[in-house]
Amino acid sequence: VTTNWDWHDDTMQPLVEIYSKHGSCEFPGSVPVPFKTTSEPGRSVLDALNAGYRLGFVGCSDTHCSRPGSEKDMELLTHRLVLKYQSGLTGVFATSLDREHIWDALVARRTFATTGIRPFIDFRVGNHCLGEEFSTSKAQEISVWVDAAEKIDLLEIVKNGTAIHELHPAANSVTFSFRDTQFSPGTSYYYLRLTVESGARAWTSPIWVNYTQGPQQ
Repeated sequence: VTTNWDWHDDTMQPLVEIYSKHGSCEFPGSVPVPFKTTSEPGRSVLDALNAGYRLGFVGCSDTHCSRPGSEKDMELLTHRLVLKYQSGLTGVFATSLDREHIWDALVARRTFATTGIRPFIDFRVGNHCLGEEFSTSKAQEISVWVDAAEKIDLLEIVKNGTAIHELHPAANSVTFSFRDTQFSPGTSYYYLRLTVESGARAWTSPIWVNYTQGPQQ
């Protein structure tokens, strides 16, 4: 992970590649482990989110071979390194499958990233969708619906870089909700991390909540 977040531009960079054929850069030590890492702090996706940047997630191939979505067994020799992971994929919530509306969805961060799997995911905080930001003074209901081709091993609701709720459903389709009552004034971000039985993963783009006050006693 070698991104220098000092050069971030909110207008030009609404998205970040959280996974590619090179591995995951969610946080240092995240899996799949990148083949090239750095000991320099402040370079991961979570470092950027914790610094206050508003970034949605995408999964990509990140090669120069023009093979987006290539399978893991199609190992590509790039820069003298064999990239052993499957290409990432990006899911986009667009109102129409044409170039203009897909672009609008990308700019709005209505995306989720995967390590190559193709699940259906609906993750909301209150009535707000992926990539959105809103203000409230009340605890919010977080709703999750996931449908995957293989059994889901783990679902994690991540808040400000830490998993605050976990579920081990061992099922292909899951619906549940969770209310976060532990909040304080300021901005928090939430996203869903999905792991299926094979170890493949998916991440939704965050939703940002600006809490105007803490819980009322």
